[in-house]
Amino acid sequence: MVLRDWSVIKVADAAKALWGDLAVTAIAWGALAANCDGDMPEYRFWFQVFDCLRAESVQTEVERMMAPVNRRSVN
Repeated sequence: MVLRDWSVIKVADAAKALWGDLAVTAIAWGALAANCDGDMPEYRFWFQVFDCLRAESVQTEVERMMAPVNRRSVN
């Protein structure tokens, strides 16, 4: 795969568009496959994408958890 033409952010966005909530898992499998193949540059790239998606996923979850608190404080 030619990765030099893609940024981590662009790939993360494409993964979200393609797989939705399963993007983190799909990218994790890509990183695992690259690692098993011994392709460390590709593994590092896919892990960076995974880390980016995971961080966004955690932030989204925190926002969901805080939504009821925010609504209560407005009333």
